[in-house]
Amino acid sequence: MLAALVLITSGCGWRLRGNDRGLSAIDSVVISAGDVRSDLVISLQRALQSHGVTATTLTGAGDYRITILNQRTERRTASISGAGRAAEYLLLTTVIFLVEAPSDRTNRVTAPVTISARRYYDFNEDRVLASEYEQRELQEAITANLVQQIISHLQSASRRDSSQPDATET
Repeated sequence: MLAALVLITSGCGWRLRGNDRGLSAIDSVVISAGDVRSDLVISLQRALQSHGVTATTLTGAGDYRITILNQRTERRTASISGAGRAAEYLLLTTVIFLVEAPSDRTNRVTAPVTISARRYYDFNEDRVLASEYEQRELQEAITANLVQQIISHLQSASRRDSSQPDATET
């Protein structure tokens, strides 16, 4: 289900709007993270692959390296019912990452970037299973949103690098 969501959102007008231009110059990306089996890393790999980019978590050379420095997911009470119980929750995921370009580029490493996505959902204590299902669905949507943001930063880095001469040409 997560894969379907990522594929649907990654195809949701991106190519129609021309946002794919920055990825056409990228053949491969290495993704490093503390947990390479996290939903975020797996979704990022699949989204990049759907754009024709080879994405791996194995150490090696790639056109770019995306390093996930920190990922934090929180669930907070957003509102309380008249009975003093949670009526609405906020899901918040924050990711800190950086994009490293090939060593022959002048701007080799971007500064760490912090991105986040949030969603609210109603909690009904009489329908706990339905609320848990909704939470899982919203977390998948949050992950898809974060993947799109990371890809957007990768595209920006790629466009910036392609507009600059190689460091060896100075």
